[in-house]
Amino acid sequence: QIGQLVAASSIDRDSCPVGETNTFAPTDSIYIVAPDSNVPAGTDLFARLYREDQPVEDSVVIQADQDYENTCIYFEFEATSGAGALETGNYEAELIVNGNPGPTVNFVVQ
Repeated sequence: QIGQLVAASSIDRDSCPVGETNTFAPTDSIYIVAPDSNVPAGTDLFARLYREDQPVEDSVVIQADQDYENTCIYFEFEATSGAGALETGNYEAELIVNGNPGPTVNFVVQ
């Protein structure tokens, strides 16, 4: 059971979203968070970032090392060191769970 994805400008010490928003600046870090998630041990998760419906980046794959209940799962996307900024446009982040498409969240980089 994966919580509804949200986009946020930061996370708290429990990896839960702070400053939920759907609008970011090109130099912002973007946290994609699935709060209130229950994940069994051995589950593989990663986030795929799309810009204008084209895949642009996959996060690292994480594997649950134990059963997690009512936890926040997050992935961070940020400007690459070479570019220094994310391109402006419409974005979608999709959570991939054990190779299967999961929940999504849309946001804009202005």
